[in-house]
Amino acid sequence: MILTLNNMINFSQATKLLIFTTLLSFVFCNSRIAFSRPGSFLRSPSEIAGSEHNNYFMGLSTETINTGSLNYSRSINFKSTTSGKFSYGLNFLTHAKNNTLDVSPPSELLFHFTKEIYRYNNLIINIGVHDIPIDSDFDDPRPSLLLSFINKNIKIGKKYFLQSAVGLGSEKINFDSHNTALEQENHANIFVGLKLQTPWRYEKTGRNTEVLFDYIDKGYHLGINMPLTYNLNFQFGITHLENYQKMNEYEDPATEQIFGDDAALAIGFQYMIPTKNNQKKLPEEDLEQVSIMEPENNCYIGLVESDDFTSKLQINEGCSVNAVNQIVEAVNQSFQEYEDSLLFLSQTLTSYDLTKNALEVKVDYLQDSLKNQEINYYISKTELNIAIKSLTNSLKYYYSNEYHLALKELDKTIKYLPNLATAYARRGSIYYKLADLDRATINWNRALQLDPEYEEVKNILQKLKTNSLDSSSLLIE
Repeated sequence: MILTLNNMINFSQATKLLIFTTLLSFVFCNSRIAFSRPGSFLRSPSEIAGSEHNNYFMGLSTETINTGSLNYSRSINFKSTTSGKFSYGLNFLTHAKNNTLDVSPPSELLFHFTKEIYRYNNLIINIGVHDIPIDSDFDDPRPSLLLSFINKNIKIGKKYFLQSAVGLGSEKINFDSHNTALEQENHANIFVGLKLQTPWRYEKTGRNTEVLFDYIDKGYHLGINMPLTYNLNFQFGITHLENYQKMNEYEDPATEQIFGDDAALAIGFQYMIPTKNNQKKLPEEDLEQVSIMEPENNCYIGLVESDDFTSKLQINEGCSVNAVNQIVEAVNQSFQEYEDSLLFLSQTLTSYDLTKNALEVKVDYLQDSLKNQEINYYISKTELNIAIKSLTNSLKYYYSNEYHLALKELDKTIKYLPNLATAYARRGSIYYKLADLDRATINWNRALQLDPEYEEVKNILQKLKTNSLDSSSLLIE
């Protein structure tokens, strides 16, 4: 099944649809099936609702109660996280059989939504309504209310990040048995969820494997979320671990009556539908083959024709990038220092009463040296324009979430301008976006070493020490 879903990515759209439809007829698919509703865990409804762009997901999930008789529940689901700080989802599920007399288990079509109502640093508070019935075989289907408190990006060690959630849920969130004949409990109860982001990553996907844990309705659930490709995730878990010793057993073996809180094997696949905002990033080895687009605001630097060899660098009027202006100012300052050195040499030669011819020879030599060596080698017009173009391109790729391309452009800038503090500051922000905190910290410290008065970088490092740094504080411009 995994191989089939992987191959879908390389087929035509028609072939994808055919294979996807075929899988729906074979996949093993309880009332609240693991991985079937919007949520960051197995069953706990504690997803971070908002995102920078709208993202859409399709999924399949199942919980197999008895592997011998293949008694299972199954679900087809759709969900979306939006830039409006809410998420919604839709799923169609078929329940497991209560016993051998239950020849036609009930099915439901349910709608879910969650809204973020508060956020401060790493704390998020969500409210929501799940299990809103659109079509149901039950006589009195009722929606479930939820309130959850989420802490995200809690750093553990150097490479692990934890997301935790504690909340209250009613109806099926509080009581959600495999046995659909049991009477529903109406009071709310506490649920807890933990998600540990590990450093285990298959580089071509650009995503990390996550370990998931739930406590809900007196049950313990454990699972993993593992990327297979950039868009496709494989999910596996075991629900009701506390009853693992009763797995594949029945309350009444004669009628194969299930317990209701049986341990079950949960399997799911989640596919992120590609959009222009979440396109697959190219692997590192392919970056050299990417054509570089012209930035919107091109900046060009050069020397104005003049008899004065110390004439300053000039920048075109259409350039509005602050970093470029800083570079021009730094280079012109270097020119001024060379001019001062030349003046000092002239005064020294005069004081020794050298002849006019000797003075002219040495002045000419210094002029040629400054022109041919310093300008051509250190700040040549061609190399400087390449560096500025790469710096501008890195900003474009950052805003399009193409972080590896942005890093490649910054490497070009640093190659020609190795002492530009802005380039290291921006590179540190991008590594932070990629969850590589070590490299981010190294680059921010390098920027501050080059420019000790760089206030923005000082603020970033201070927030990093107090664990209050978030994406809105990053230095990009």
